[in-house]
Formats: sequence, structure tokens, C-alpha cells
Amino acid sequence: MKISKRSRLSLCQFLPILGRQQITILFEKYGISTDEVAGGWHHLSLEEAIVNAIREASDAQVTEILQELARTGRAVRSKISPKVLYDGKRRLDPTYSLPS
Repeated sequence: MKISKRSRLSLCQFLPILGRQQITILFEKYGISTDEVAGGWHHLSLEEAIVNAIREASDAQVTEILQELARTGRAVRSKISPKVLYDGKRRLDPTYSLPS
């Protein structure tokens, strides 16, 4: 499935609320480079590192991340404090982001 640039950028906006450690685990799980995200490149912000990693990831890898976030939405929300970060306008809606 082809993932649009807009969907990738929406994912990049959402991921920072998970925190560096959870993002690193998620990326490792799906074979996405974690060097920048894990802090190996200290001159990049977390957001810049996420954008670089998602930009380089294949459509299949991004699709797998979106599917996992959709499946585990409640668990993800439970780890985020305050909840308004998850519930706010940057909340990832996989049904909106993925083409039909």
C-alpha cells in the first residue's frame, strides 16, 4: 500500500508523545533505523530524527506501525500523561490517514 507524504508527516507529529524509548522499540520491531532516534546523533531533535526515519522507511514498514498503533490505541493512551496529549488534535486516526 502506498503511504502518502501527508500520512507519514501525521505519524511524525504523533510519535513524539510516545517518548524516545517506546519509539525506538517500535522502530526496531519493524526494522526501521533507530540510530538517530535512540540518541546516537545528538545534534538532532527527537522530532527531526523521527522525520528522517519515517522518510527512509518503506511503505510496508510505515503501514505496520500504523496498524500496530490502531490495534494498541488504548494501551498507548494509558501510558501517556496527561491524556490530553493523546486525545488532542494531533491524535493519529489510522482510518483517516490510510487510503481506502
